[in-house]
Amino acid sequence: MARIDELIGSELKVLRGEIDAFFPTPERFDPVQVVADPALLSQRAAHVVKLYRIRQHLESDLAHSRSVGPAAILALTCLGLGAVSLTAFYGELVTGDFLREGGLALVILGALLLVVVTAVYAFFQHRLSTGEIEAGTDIRESELASVG
Repeated sequence: MARIDELIGSELKVLRGEIDAFFPTPERFDPVQVVADPALLSQRAAHVVKLYRIRQHLESDLAHSRSVGPAAILALTCLGLGAVSLTAFYGELVTGDFLREGGLALVILGALLLVVVTAVYAFFQHRLSTGEIEAGTDIRESELASVG
């Protein structure tokens, strides 16, 4: 996030400089500049808007990605309790059909929840990486080589 914020800030500074250069000051008035094509300014402004929108999506996707953790803990807890219950039943440590049925239910619930949690987490990680690539803030091999 910090890198995309820096990128947006630098793009805004460049845009501000281009806007200042585009509009003449009273000291250096040139009528030709007044009717100049503002396409370069609009392209840079559109790029800044695109970066800002990507940043907003990255922020919400990161929040969603972090919120998956408690559901993963719940899924693993269900799997663990189900495994303990089934071990106790099939190891004949404790008798009672409620252990077998409850253990099976917990294992099935935990497994299904874990599959859903993994899919949701993978979805948001994909969106995060796609957003970083679109913004040009992904780590490239040349950057990794300069670090190592």
